[in-house]
Amino acid sequence: MRFVFTPLATLLFLGTMAQTSFDREVILEVDSTTRASTLQAAARKWFVDTFKDANEVIQMDDEATNTIVGKGLSKPDTNFGLHYTIEVAAKKGRARIRLYNVHHEGIGGTTVGTTYQPYLSYGPLVDEPECYQIPKEKPSFINHRLKRCGFIRPMVSGKIDELVLSLEAALRSAPSQPSDDW
Repeated sequence: MRFVFTPLATLLFLGTMAQTSFDREVILEVDSTTRASTLQAAARKWFVDTFKDANEVIQMDDEATNTIVGKGLSKPDTNFGLHYTIEVAAKKGRARIRLYNVHHEGIGGTTVGTTYQPYLSYGPLVDEPECYQIPKEKPSFINHRLKRCGFIRPMVSGKIDELVLSLEAALRSAPSQPSDDW
Protein backbone atom coordinates (compact mmCIF):
# COMPACT_ATOMS: atom_id res chain seq x y z
CA MET A 1 0.00 0.00 0.00
CA ARG A 2 2.87 2.34 0.74
CA PHE A 3 4.17 2.09 -2.87
CA VAL A 4 0.74 2.99 -4.25
CA PHE A 5 0.25 5.96 -1.93
CA THR A 6 3.66 7.54 -2.52
CA PRO A 7 3.38 7.86 -6.33
CA LEU A 8 -0.21 9.07 -6.00
CA ALA A 9 0.76 11.68 -3.41
CA THR A 10 3.68 12.80 -5.58
CA LEU A 11 1.42 13.11 -8.62
CA LEU A 12 -1.11 15.20 -6.68
CA PHE A 13 1.64 17.41 -5.25
CA LEU A 14 3.22 18.00 -8.67
CA GLY A 15 -0.20 18.70 -10.16
CA THR A 16 -0.78 21.51 -7.70
CA MET A 17 2.74 22.88 -8.17
CA ALA A 18 2.36 23.00 -11.95
CA GLN A 19 -0.04 25.91 -11.75
CA THR A 20 1.50 29.36 -11.73
CA SER A 21 -0.32 31.60 -9.29
CA PHE A 22 -0.75 35.35 -9.59
CA ASP A 23 1.00 35.70 -6.21
CA ARG A 24 3.64 38.37 -5.87
CA GLU A 25 6.35 38.72 -3.23
CA VAL A 26 8.75 41.64 -3.13
CA ILE A 27 11.51 42.31 -0.60
CA LEU A 28 11.93 46.06 -0.62
CA GLU A 29 15.15 47.64 0.64
CA VAL A 30 14.85 51.27 1.75
CA ASP A 31 17.10 53.60 3.74
CA SER A 32 18.71 51.40 6.40
CA THR A 33 17.83 53.95 9.12
CA THR A 34 14.09 53.79 8.41
CA ARG A 35 12.32 52.26 11.38
CA ALA A 36 9.92 49.34 10.95
CA SER A 37 7.14 51.36 12.61
CA THR A 38 7.63 54.13 10.03
CA LEU A 39 7.27 51.61 7.19
CA GLN A 40 4.20 50.11 8.85
CA ALA A 41 2.66 53.59 9.14
CA ALA A 42 3.39 54.22 5.44
CA ALA A 43 1.73 50.92 4.55
CA ARG A 44 -1.29 51.79 6.69
CA LYS A 45 -1.56 55.15 4.89
CA TRP A 46 -1.34 53.33 1.55
CA PHE A 47 -4.34 51.17 2.56
CA VAL A 48 -6.25 54.35 3.45
CA ASP A 49 -5.35 56.05 0.16
CA THR A 50 -5.99 52.95 -1.98
CA PHE A 51 -9.24 51.55 -0.65
CA LYS A 52 -12.62 53.14 -0.07
CA ASP A 53 -12.76 51.88 3.53
CA ALA A 54 -9.36 50.85 4.90
CA ASN A 55 -10.92 49.68 8.18
CA GLU A 56 -12.99 47.16 6.24
CA VAL A 57 -9.94 45.97 4.25
CA ILE A 58 -7.34 45.70 7.04
CA GLN A 59 -7.79 42.39 8.86
CA MET A 60 -4.66 42.54 11.02
CA ASP A 61 -2.47 45.45 12.09
CA ASP A 62 0.11 44.08 14.53
CA GLU A 63 2.49 46.67 15.96
CA ALA A 64 4.52 44.00 17.77
CA THR A 65 5.59 42.42 14.45
CA ASN A 66 5.04 45.53 12.27
CA THR A 67 2.74 43.54 10.00
CA ILE A 68 -0.43 44.59 8.23
CA VAL A 69 -2.67 42.12 6.39
CA GLY A 70 -5.66 43.18 4.35
CA LYS A 71 -8.23 41.58 2.07
CA GLY A 72 -8.76 43.81 -0.92
CA LEU A 73 -11.24 44.04 -3.76
CA SER A 74 -10.58 45.80 -7.04
CA LYS A 75 -12.99 46.12 -9.93
CA PRO A 76 -10.92 46.16 -13.13
CA ASP A 77 -14.16 45.80 -15.14
CA THR A 78 -17.80 46.60 -14.34
CA ASN A 79 -18.69 42.89 -14.14
CA PHE A 80 -15.44 41.71 -12.58
CA GLY A 81 -14.36 41.69 -8.94
CA LEU A 82 -10.78 40.77 -8.13
CA HIS A 83 -10.24 39.64 -4.53
CA TYR A 84 -6.77 39.23 -3.01
CA THR A 85 -4.86 39.33 0.27
CA ILE A 86 -2.05 41.85 0.82
CA GLU A 87 0.54 41.50 3.58
CA VAL A 88 3.20 44.04 4.47
CA ALA A 89 5.79 42.99 7.05
CA ALA A 90 8.32 45.64 8.01
CA LYS A 91 11.75 45.49 9.59
CA LYS A 92 14.32 48.24 9.98
CA GLY A 93 15.33 49.34 6.50
CA ARG A 94 13.19 46.83 4.60
CA ALA A 95 9.73 45.47 4.01
CA ARG A 96 8.24 42.36 2.50
CA ILE A 97 5.15 42.81 0.34
CA ARG A 98 3.07 39.73 -0.42
CA LEU A 99 -0.04 39.70 -2.59
CA TYR A 100 -1.71 36.28 -2.76
CA ASN A 101 -4.99 34.34 -2.78
CA VAL A 102 -6.21 35.96 -5.99
CA HIS A 103 -9.73 35.02 -7.00
CA HIS A 104 -12.53 36.23 -9.26
CA GLU A 105 -16.10 37.15 -8.44
CA GLY A 106 -18.73 38.01 -11.03
CA ILE A 107 -20.49 41.29 -10.25
CA GLY A 108 -24.04 41.89 -11.37
CA GLY A 109 -25.77 39.92 -14.06
CA THR A 110 -27.99 40.06 -17.09
CA THR A 111 -31.71 39.65 -17.68
CA VAL A 112 -32.94 37.56 -20.59
CA GLY A 113 -36.70 37.86 -20.92
CA THR A 114 -37.89 37.61 -17.33
CA THR A 115 -34.96 35.52 -16.08
CA TYR A 116 -32.05 37.14 -14.23
CA GLN A 117 -28.72 35.38 -14.74
CA PRO A 118 -25.83 36.43 -12.43
CA TYR A 119 -22.40 36.73 -13.99
CA LEU A 120 -20.19 33.72 -13.32
CA SER A 121 -17.66 33.76 -10.49
CA TYR A 122 -14.54 31.84 -11.51
CA GLY A 123 -13.06 31.50 -8.02
CA PRO A 124 -9.28 31.05 -7.58
CA LEU A 125 -7.28 32.27 -10.57
CA VAL A 126 -3.93 31.06 -11.88
CA ASP A 127 -1.65 32.58 -14.50
CA GLU A 128 -2.09 29.76 -17.01
CA PRO A 129 -3.88 29.49 -20.39
CA GLU A 130 -6.82 27.89 -18.56
CA CYS A 131 -6.84 30.35 -15.67
CA TYR A 132 -9.78 28.93 -13.71
CA GLN A 133 -11.47 25.59 -13.10
CA ILE A 134 -14.62 24.54 -14.93
CA PRO A 135 -17.30 22.74 -12.94
CA LYS A 136 -17.39 19.05 -13.87
CA GLU A 137 -20.98 19.36 -15.05
CA LYS A 138 -20.07 21.96 -17.73
CA PRO A 139 -17.27 20.48 -19.90
CA SER A 140 -18.62 22.36 -22.95
CA PHE A 141 -17.22 25.58 -21.41
CA ILE A 142 -13.58 24.72 -22.24
CA ASN A 143 -13.38 26.93 -25.36
CA HIS A 144 -15.23 29.68 -23.53
CA ARG A 145 -12.71 29.39 -20.68
CA LEU A 146 -9.73 29.75 -23.01
CA LYS A 147 -11.29 32.82 -24.62
CA ARG A 148 -12.27 34.33 -21.29
CA CYS A 149 -8.85 33.62 -19.75
CA GLY A 150 -7.22 35.42 -22.68
CA PHE A 151 -9.17 38.48 -21.58
CA ILE A 152 -8.85 38.03 -17.80
CA ARG A 153 -5.17 37.10 -17.39
CA PRO A 154 -3.59 40.34 -18.67
CA MET A 155 -6.14 42.39 -16.73
CA VAL A 156 -5.44 40.54 -13.48
CA SER A 157 -1.67 40.62 -13.93
CA GLY A 158 -1.75 44.34 -14.72
CA LYS A 159 -3.92 45.16 -11.71
CA ILE A 160 -1.74 43.12 -9.34
CA ASP A 161 1.46 44.70 -10.66
CA GLU A 162 -0.13 48.16 -10.33
CA LEU A 163 -1.04 47.50 -6.68
CA VAL A 164 2.43 46.20 -5.79
CA LEU A 165 4.21 49.09 -7.54
CA SER A 166 1.94 51.59 -5.82
CA LEU A 167 2.67 50.06 -2.42
CA GLU A 168 6.41 49.97 -3.17
CA ALA A 169 6.32 53.69 -4.04
CA ALA A 170 4.47 54.50 -0.81
CA LEU A 171 7.02 52.59 1.28
CA ARG A 172 9.98 54.14 -0.56
CA SER A 173 8.61 57.62 0.16
CA ALA A 174 8.42 56.94 3.91
CA PRO A 175 10.79 59.31 5.72
CA SER A 176 13.83 57.67 7.27
CA GLN A 177 13.44 59.85 10.35
CA PRO A 178 10.05 61.21 11.41
CA SER A 179 9.85 64.97 11.41
CA ASP A 180 7.72 67.22 13.58
CA ASP A 181 8.57 70.18 11.37
CA TRP A 182 5.46 70.63 9.29
